[in-house]
Amino acid sequence: MKPITLKSVAEQAKVSIATVSKVVNGINKGISAETVARVQRIIRELNYRPNRSGRQLRTQRNYIVGMAIVDNSPTFLTDPYTTHLVAGLSNFLGNHNYGLLLHGIEPASFEKSFLLKESVVDAIC
Repeated sequence: MKPITLKSVAEQAKVSIATVSKVVNGINKGISAETVARVQRIIRELNYRPNRSGRQLRTQRNYIVGMAIVDNSPTFLTDPYTTHLVAGLSNFLGNHNYGLLLHGIEPASFEKSFLLKESVVDAIC
């Protein structure tokens, strides 16, 4: 199956790729309400999802926040406080189109963590 792109949405909606891009990004200035509604309908019908990799290249962001749990216990997620904190942070980030990367780490190994050494996350908490 061929991936759904801005171009395929534009062809179905009979508008330019730029118009679809603006609607996807919530920049509707200068676009009629009828056109916005038509593009949004086609997006839903085709189940269009923006290309995350393309967005990452364009913005130089990963849209991922890393959470380092400094605890050497393999059962750190069984703690109700930790579970509640992780769930709350994940929900908050999800509402802002960010993901959460959870990383359990031993206290002595924090400086060696891939979260710090590699650019896989935009922020660490």
